[in-house]
Amino acid sequence: MFIFFSDKFSAGWSWTWQVKRAEFDKVLIEEVKRKGVAVRFNCTFTDVSCSRNEQLITYQSSEGKQVVVQSKYVIDASGYGRVLPRLFDLNIQSKLSPRGTIFTQVNDVNRTEKAGHNIFVHAFNNNTAWL
Repeated sequence: MFIFFSDKFSAGWSWTWQVKRAEFDKVLIEEVKRKGVAVRFNCTFTDVSCSRNEQLITYQSSEGKQVVVQSKYVIDASGYGRVLPRLFDLNIQSKLSPRGTIFTQVNDVNRTEKAGHNIFVHAFNNNTAWL
């Protein structure tokens, strides 16, 4: 399967970026901090209480201190950490097979200029895996 971002069915860009995730996450968090947001690392969320007007989040800091934070919204960006599902006792064991990733970059000197702007996706093993 070939995905040509320029052959799209809706308005928008005809290209995409591929970034190193750790570097991208660092740029994002530094920008958030620059805009005045307090950021804490190495904390463990222990409780959440939600209502229409406020959310109360309790976490344990890296120093072991219990901290309660009041906010208007809660966004769970924990991915497979599944913080909110765990705290609300909604954490259901996934029936999906475990996933993994490998990143590589190939310098193909035979690739055409147009093909060089594409991402290639190949399905195999009876469509149970792709690369």
